[in-house]
Amino acid sequence: MAEITPYDKTHRLHKLLLVCVVVNEGQEEAIAQLCYQNEAYACFMTRGRGTALNTWMEVTGIGELRKVIVFSIIRDDTWNLLRKSIEQRFAVSKISKGIAFCVNLTSVMSISVYKMLGNIRIFENAVEDDGKKKKKKIIGGKKK
Repeated sequence: MAEITPYDKTHRLHKLLLVCVVVNEGQEEAIAQLCYQNEAYACFMTRGRGTALNTWMEVTGIGELRKVIVFSIIRDDTWNLLRKSIEQRFAVSKISKGIAFCVNLTSVMSISVYKMLGNIRIFENAVEDDGKKKKKKIIGGKKK
């Protein structure tokens, strides 16, 4: 019977981060696009409500600010790139301001779920070298 080598012994494991970005309504698509450009597998969005300027405006609903919270899971090696992209987006105007933070994920259910959430893909191409076939592996969504 062949021995099975654990995945973490043959591959480098990256920490996964849950990224939360709170922005004004209408800005969520731009944030989701930045997440996808920085190798996020998926983004989940939900609506929220911001705080009013004072009590009178809160009662009348005039000062109510609608917010959208964008959740995404990324690898830790892509967080700095995503953070810089989000900071640049927040600097565009007062309307595009928001809050962004990340939280470490400590575990996931299986290797398949880890690969899916981390957007880790392995492409194997046969490469000829001195008459022998070798396999070339590219891990991650982009060639680096």
